[in-house]
Amino acid sequence: MDDLPESYEIDIHLGRRLRDLRQRASLPMSVLGEQLGISHQQIYKYESGSNRLSTSGLVRLARVLGAEVSEFFEGLPGFLSSEKGAGSLQAQHSSLHVVRVDHLPPIIQKRLADLVDAIVKSSERDALQDQ
Repeated sequence: MDDLPESYEIDIHLGRRLRDLRQRASLPMSVLGEQLGISHQQIYKYESGSNRLSTSGLVRLARVLGAEVSEFFEGLPGFLSSEKGAGSLQAQHSSLHVVRVDHLPPIIQKRLADLVDAIVKSSERDALQDQ
């Protein structure tokens, strides 16, 4: 994992990709914020990398922007590269697509979102306990 960027570099990269994907979707910050139930200032903080995006936040953003979660990580050193040979993420890229859930019934979408939130919270608790 030595080839991965520092946390702040990842936050900045994700913010830049968010801006690119938002602009590709022709959505102003204010409209994106409204669709997510957050302020345009919060969108700006995500885009500038000053606030960190949660996993559930990435999933919600991808859904609203019509993007795959993996698109946020494109171009990030150490992700989806073929540096490690045939067993690398690049070799497995076809199996890494995020499942689109927008065609599922709303109750299933909600349960999946709740599951992602629970996993994130559990991971955050585990990380705090490890410190």
